[in-house]
Amino acid sequence: VGDAWKRGGWKAVDVLWAAPPDSTEQLLHPQRRGDAPTVVEPPPLPEGTLVVTLMQLGELGVRQWLEPRIGPDRALIAADGWDGDMVRMVRDADGRERIEIFTTWDTDADADEFVIAADTWLRKAKQEAVEGRNAWSLRQSGREVALRMLTGAARDPQVWVEPPPLPEVPVID
Repeated sequence: VGDAWKRGGWKAVDVLWAAPPDSTEQLLHPQRRGDAPTVVEPPPLPEGTLVVTLMQLGELGVRQWLEPRIGPDRALIAADGWDGDMVRMVRDADGRERIEIFTTWDTDADADEFVIAADTWLRKAKQEAVEGRNAWSLRQSGREVALRMLTGAARDPQVWVEPPPLPEVPVID
């Protein structure tokens, strides 16, 4: 907005607001304004599995997710080349939850960068087996990457502290 205003005042800002960016990729890289993100459709779920949350990260969200465990420089490189994503948290019939991240990238090499970064993130998060099941899987097919991880797999028992109970709030009629 600031750049538009410097170029042409409020009229230029009005033009910008009339056609906002489609993704954080376009905000981070104004030269990619015409590069519309790919809509990512997650695969169907097994019977009895519920979607708890469905959302998109965008290039910025991918970078922010990776950064705490792999550092800002590697996260920037790994997120560049993002072309689309869909994240969902699901609960199976037994009540177990997992997070699934489905991404597509501009090139196979961009997908490779993300896979290396995500694998590093998962290993640094110390994702371990939960109830005898693998805590995560990471699969790549060309430009497509699917990551699935069980919730609770990275909790460090020395760090995890049960929150105190909430205070009772009086009911006012």
